Amino acid sequence: MSRRYRLEAQELATAEAMGQGRMPPRPRPAAGVILARDAEIGPEVLLVRRRADVGFAAGAYVFPGGVLDAADADAAWEDWLDEPPEEAVMGAADPDGPSARTFVVAGLRELFEETGVLLASGPTPRPEVLAEERKALVAGRRLFIDIVSSLDLTLAGDRLVLCARWITPESLSRRYDARFFFVEAPPATQVSAELGELVDHVWITPGEALARYFDYDLHMLFPTARTLGWLEAGESVAEWRECFRGTEIKAILPRLRRFDGDVVPVMPGEPRYDEREGDG
Repeated sequence: MSRRYRLEAQELATAEAMGQGRMPPRPRPAAGVILARDAEIGPEVLLVRRRADVGFAAGAYVFPGGVLDAADADAAWEDWLDEPPEEAVMGAADPDGPSARTFVVAGLRELFEETGVLLASGPTPRPEVLAEERKALVAGRRLFIDIVSSLDLTLAGDRLVLCARWITPESLSRRYDARFFFVEAPPATQVSAELGELVDHVWITPGEALARYFDYDLHMLFPTARTLGWLEAGESVAEWRECFRGTEIKAILPRLRRFDGDVVPVMPGEPRYDEREGDG
């Protein structure tokens, strides 16, 4: 029996917004990072839990990430970033918008902000130094480029592989055009959730996360759950990485359809996707 992915209530715009022909809001460019590690029970991913009182994805477990900042596109990153090879980020760039490099920088910045994990090469900063720099970044007192350059580090963009691009359905009031990058966690990685927006984090196998999701025990957004479904069969982080490396990632724009009184996401190629009446 096929599993039925669902939308949580907070992912939906008001019901009357569906099918009224309103102009959909423009999606905001965003980037997320799937941090993964091998474990005895199988490869695990890091999920962070958002606070229940935030405006988007309240209480949900998500991949670390967020919207792009203007400084993510700073030309100075050319000197402070190890660029990923082209075959690792095919489909990341927006021909009419941000470059692949900008999305890579944004993903690494968000990872540092939300988890304290800084993927970079160079002299190892003392933990207390990184903690203070992170506080300054979250508070808006320091730019990420200034932190990386002042510590004489080089962002490890070459470790990232693009694995998904999700665009929020048109009827939702908050819309994002998000790239998800996959990367292996360095040994002995320590995670500390940023308590301004997050309350918790968990290392979990895709299979366990999905089992709890379908049992209504682990709240995840649809793109998070569906992406984990692609990873569920993998047996190692290296296998996951090779699945995506060299693959051109296409944008996925789900649509919302009503089934038996519920509103559910429909993927391209699935029945009813091309219907326009009642589209979301």
